[in-house]
Amino acid sequence: MMEITKTEVLKNFKSFTEKIEGNLNIPHKSEIDSGGALKHMTIELEKKIDNITIKINQTFSYLFSEPEKLSVTTGLTIIIVKPVKFDFYLHFWHREFFERIFALNKLNSGNTDFDKNYSAKSNNPILTNTIFQNKNVQDLFLTNKFLVFNINSDNKGINIILKNMELKNYNVEEIENLYLILLKINNMIEA
Repeated sequence: MMEITKTEVLKNFKSFTEKIEGNLNIPHKSEIDSGGALKHMTIELEKKIDNITIKINQTFSYLFSEPEKLSVTTGLTIIIVKPVKFDFYLHFWHREFFERIFALNKLNSGNTDFDKNYSAKSNNPILTNTIFQNKNVQDLFLTNKFLVFNINSDNKGINIILKNMELKNYNVEEIENLYLILLKINNMIEA
């Protein structure tokens, strides 16, 4: 696990929180199995814009005896929650061998490199193609191999989820880039 300082992590999240005028929460909890020696700190950032809520979080662990030395335990997750009046789901992943051979779950983004590397399943192919025809969205996925992306709704609300599984300390620019791309995707999905 990558070890970083608490000061460095908090500096990045506080800077980004101030930049977007969000709210920062940092709950700590003890690991029961370790007798309380291992603690977890989840940094939770929340921002409300009109009828949407944006949540960003990442979890770190540290020893009770060394609270300044953090180990990254999860990647960075960004979730946008907003009300919608339709049912929509989108599941997105790297294409596998058989999907390439049989052309299953194929995307039509207009970018052959992107389409040959990724698959999607959705109940709205037009909206799915609209999302993935965006060059910024394509570039994000083509340059970040550790991203997980899903959208789910239930006729009341929608969750747009982007998770970078890379275990590291994200700098302000990296957090902002993921945040802005997810906002673009959010804007493509009408309420």
